[in-house]
Amino acid sequence: MSYHIIPVNDLELHSETPDCHCKPVIQVEEGEILIVHNSFDGREFREQLIAKVKEQSDEWLNVSLE
Repeated sequence: MSYHIIPVNDLELHSETPDCHCKPVIQVEEGEILIVHNSFDGREFREQLIAKVKEQSDEWLNVSLE
């Protein structure tokens, strides 16, 4: 069985097909096919940036000031 993972409240409508205009990534996990759609509004890039900034700030806080 395959499942489509589609962003909600996106700028454009997605088609529940592997050839959607967002160029989804197809993954197989535990025998299930996951079709992970990319957002049209770029939210995954913003989420990655926020995670990277948080990671860097956590590293800075853990630096010993000797």
